[in-house]
Amino acid sequence: NVANLFSGEGAQTAQAAPVQEGVQQEGAQQSAPATAPSQGGVNSPVNVTTTVDANTSLAKIENAIRMISDQRANLGAFQNRLESIKNSTEYAIENLKASYAQIKDA
Repeated sequence: NVANLFSGEGAQTAQAAPVQEGVQQEGAQQSAPATAPSQGGVNSPVNVTTTVDANTSLAKIENAIRMISDQRANLGAFQNRLESIKNSTEYAIENLKASYAQIKDA
């Protein structure tokens, strides 16, 4: 019983997305594309004919799951930073509008 798991068929190449933090251009960050299936080592045949082969295959699968969990954590942290930047920008816009209104009324 040999099966190819996570062969990568139909996978699309992810593109990096530039993100600027704050007003200054120096704060730009770049997110890296995710490549978990090719790095997890599970794209090779998974053999479950013997106990040793099954344990080796399970170790590969567990490693792939661990890598995916790590990437999910990194994406979650990146999402939190984006949310924080969005909120800061909204507050800055609101303060700028209030300042503009006060200057205009003066």
